Amino acid sequence: MAVTGDDYAVLSDLTGNVMKEIWATYKDAVMLDKKNVGWPRVKDTQAGGVETGPDGMWRVRIPYLDSINQSGGPTVSNTRHKSGHSTSLNFYFETLMYDYCFGISLSTVRMTKSNRRAAVNQLTLEMKNLKVRANSDLSQDYHMDGSGAKAYLPAADNNAAFTVVAPAMVEVGHVINILDYTTDTTERVTLDDAVTAVGDVSWSSGLPLQDITITDSPASTAAKDFVVISTQADGTASDSTKTGNVGTISGLGAIFNDTNPQTGSYGNRDRTSTYTKNVAIVHDGSSSSVYPYVDTTYFRALDRNLMDRLWEAQLLKGGSVDYILCSPAMEREYISMVEMNTERSPGRVTTVDHSIEGPAYRGKPIVADPYCLPCRMYFLDESGIGKKEVWPLSPWPNAAQAMIPMTDGKFGWTYTLSTRLQAVSGQCWKEALLADIMENHHADV
Repeated sequence: MAVTGDDYAVLSDLTGNVMKEIWATYKDAVMLDKKNVGWPRVKDTQAGGVETGPDGMWRVRIPYLDSINQSGGPTVSNTRHKSGHSTSLNFYFETLMYDYCFGISLSTVRMTKSNRRAAVNQLTLEMKNLKVRANSDLSQDYHMDGSGAKAYLPAADNNAAFTVVAPAMVEVGHVINILDYTTDTTERVTLDDAVTAVGDVSWSSGLPLQDITITDSPASTAAKDFVVISTQADGTASDSTKTGNVGTISGLGAIFNDTNPQTGSYGNRDRTSTYTKNVAIVHDGSSSSVYPYVDTTYFRALDRNLMDRLWEAQLLKGGSVDYILCSPAMEREYISMVEMNTERSPGRVTTVDHSIEGPAYRGKPIVADPYCLPCRMYFLDESGIGKKEVWPLSPWPNAAQAMIPMTDGKFGWTYTLSTRLQAVSGQCWKEALLADIMENHHADV
């Protein structure tokens, strides 16, 4: 069935009117996916701006204080101190593009002639699903380090049904591969494989686990190897340049790191050598337990003393907790601690302004995010984390022209939403992370 000029004429009013109305309905709507908790609260709070980088693409410049003027203090006989100054440097973050597209089938085109309401309902559903998918991806990637990881392996596992640390942010039908954590490029699956099953969560030594089943068996895996979505999405070949290990925002896994994230220097600055001051406070079970903290050897039970010590360290370094973000199981751990005297109602997110409330620690809410990596609590100072958008999530190139005619015979039109952005921080030192905490521990006490 070919698309004719008459079909385009009948559908043309959707381009200029109906799709613009549908977008306006969802543009400012509260996210429909209630699992999106942490990311919608991230605002453009960081100084700096977007500029053209050396490669011609947009990058974000975020200034940070490298040294403070120390020329001051007590004086003798009214002698003036020598004048001094503070020093500021810049982080530079590359912005990344998230792109979402759906096709308008020929049957939808035909419905505009016989049943316009059915066609509009179908397009409304597609728009809703596309926006939900975009915000879900951003909410998931906000918890990662920019590597594109959707789940980590806690140990070597070369079975078709292999075990990962929950939450596994993949679904049945996703085409995935497993990448070597050390190289970030070496594939562990000969051919990209479609996920056929995702198991329920179980706990082992305080670590939540899930089984992912694919057709083939991975090989030569190791602890911390990670699952990525393949952009080839056909399962016919393995090519690390076409997997989702590039192009994702550098989220909490990069910001809450006491050295550099797995993807390399943070904001083009090597935090392991010269720029050692602008790092988050990380209290883990051992210096050997590094992101993504999947080694249960260093796990310990949550207690008030661990939280108090981190709170005090963050306060002394200049940070101030706005809320504590963790997995639902970690929220349950806190509520279950018998030594805590607290309001024990589970946290919730309001649907009006995305404010949060829940069980409190020192008056600060502890909030569960289903996408949060497990066995940790992020003590968040919201003034130290932000996002920079070249353009917010919107129809591409604009609401009036986002629908583009297709002539390949499969779709009559396509519709695209896009955003270009990056999660950034110029004040990582304000943030604190309590890691290597056993989940599901107090539930058994």
